[in-house]
Amino acid sequence: MKQQTTVISGSFRKYYNEIKEAIEQFNLLGFDVLSPKNSIIINPDDDFALLESDKSDNIYFIEDKHLSAIKEADFLYVVNPAGYIGLTVAFEMGYAYANNRKIYCMHEPQDILLKEFCFKSNISPNCIDI
Repeated sequence: MKQQTTVISGSFRKYYNEIKEAIEQFNLLGFDVLSPKNSIIINPDDDFALLESDKSDNIYFIEDKHLSAIKEADFLYVVNPAGYIGLTVAFEMGYAYANNRKIYCMHEPQDILLKEFCFKSNISPNCIDI
């Protein structure tokens, strides 16, 4: 059986510790997290978070690579404590939807429209229905 794959999106500036925890939990459950890799933020004072594992500091290149991973993944998992989803994550959710990928959110999105496109799920193989 093929290993299930996911990409994780969320605000690196607000919730990177939660994102790292989600990466670890998915890995422990046997999922392959295609993006991001468990790494550290190397520019804590800048607007766009760069990870030590990024191969470039070009934000277009980094985002394009993340989008390509979404297209390859079985589903997108959104880390959104308190329902917060920023513009970049909303963009990534739209890309996942346009590529027929299911979208799971840690918490119900605050935005009324985004709620319609996101399944709420804890990280558990029983809760991810692919």
